[in-house]
Amino acid sequence: MQPLGFAAFSSTRPRKPVHRPTGVTEKLAVCPRIFLTRLDKPDSALSNTKSKREGDSRLRYLCLGRALLNDCNCKRLLAVFLTTLGLFSLTTMSAGPAVALSGSYMPGYFLVVGDGNAKGYDPLQTDDTYSYARKVFAKIKAVQPNVQMVNLACKGETTTTYLYGGKCNYSAGSQYRQVAQFLSSHWGQVRFISLNIGGWDVYQCISMKNQTQDIGCVVGGIAAVGANMGIIVGGLRLGALTSRIVVNTAYDAYTLALLLGTKEGNDQASQALTMFQTVNLSIKAAAALNGARVADMFAAMGAGDTTPVVTPMGTFPRAVVNLCTRTHACNLAIDDVHFQDNGGVVQANLIVAQL
Repeated sequence: MQPLGFAAFSSTRPRKPVHRPTGVTEKLAVCPRIFLTRLDKPDSALSNTKSKREGDSRLRYLCLGRALLNDCNCKRLLAVFLTTLGLFSLTTMSAGPAVALSGSYMPGYFLVVGDGNAKGYDPLQTDDTYSYARKVFAKIKAVQPNVQMVNLACKGETTTTYLYGGKCNYSAGSQYRQVAQFLSSHWGQVRFISLNIGGWDVYQCISMKNQTQDIGCVVGGIAAVGANMGIIVGGLRLGALTSRIVVNTAYDAYTLALLLGTKEGNDQASQALTMFQTVNLSIKAAAALNGARVADMFAAMGAGDTTPVVTPMGTFPRAVVNLCTRTHACNLAIDDVHFQDNGGVVQANLIVAQL
């Protein structure tokens, strides 16, 4: 099943006959229909924009991966589309859409997508009461009381299953397609989007209890995040041009190796740090390319911070203390890296700061 099915974004709205700008190639046929609905000005419309070269780089974030950039002449299409409709200025687009967490009584949606942490999974709880998504929603609801939360996340979702399905049951076949359908049917109504994906591509390769990691699985997970994140975040931006999108980084779940107190343990922790740094480079790049903001939980966890911290249980590296007090990673009977309540609070605060 191919993930690039964005015809749904415009299929429910009547469309006028398309007038193609002079000079646009026949490759338009493979572009998302949304860019072909109002192209009623020639390419010369671009000449009225300031700093055309700078504008090209800023408009690129709306293009869905290299396929659209190479095959759809996407930057030109987007420039004409946005110039014609007058939706954004180039300055606004470079910093992301101008939506802020301010008071409003207009109805709208807060969309949550991604993996188990986004879903609010907690192995010691029966529901998502302590999830970071509900904490963020409470903050939004306090100033925008008519906003509703919709959570489409799936426990155990990787970037690959997000795109192609196979983990949770979605009527559309995958979370990617389910999100596309929701954005299409609620066009212009989704104000905020929270995305947490990519961590489980690597977390599934690690056992906290046994302090082991499947290297082949890790390498494959890192590669998958690099290949898929641009499509995932690009899909959200394509379906929600005016929404504030906040993407979470993946925290280092293998910090516990430092507790072994051996060279092997230190080497494992160092390798894991590099591993998660690489994953987060892909996450941050996808966010930047698509005008999304980043809630950096990796940094908030103090990854790699070996500063001694005195606790009732003894003295431990700060990174270990943060991991143990914010996730279930230190409860070896559970062998689970999902957030506990404290971690949800930290993650929620990071997201709210970006809204």
